[in-house]
Amino acid sequence: MPVEIEQAREARRRLEKVCDRLLNPSAKAFDACAPDLGRAVECLRRLEMALGASPPGFRGKEAVGREIMGLSDAVRKAHALLEASGKFYAGLARLIDASPETAVPSYTSSGKSLAAVSIDRGRVAIDG
Repeated sequence: MPVEIEQAREARRRLEKVCDRLLNPSAKAFDACAPDLGRAVECLRRLEMALGASPPGFRGKEAVGREIMGLSDAVRKAHALLEASGKFYAGLARLIDASPETAVPSYTSSGKSLAAVSIDRGRVAIDG
């Protein structure tokens, strides 16, 4: 198998592992993604060098193209997962923040907003 195909395939595999981890995002999952992302970047560097050294019209050009398309799909999926988990954790942080300017509004059953309620960290209160 040409080195170009192997490098593209390995980068795609690494990104797919990252996507699998990001399906259940946590600080531990994010940390576990770093080595695979680093290896994927290294594979892409080697792929770029190999493609630059390849003669025009080398055999396997179509196979490399398919791997790169799969890699592109994995990048889009990883980006979407990172963005979604970032929004989730940003919203969670907003709920946990106890400062008055970011207090969570209280809604009635009719959907009307009451005055904002400040959240006291470390304590949980359930009304109703």
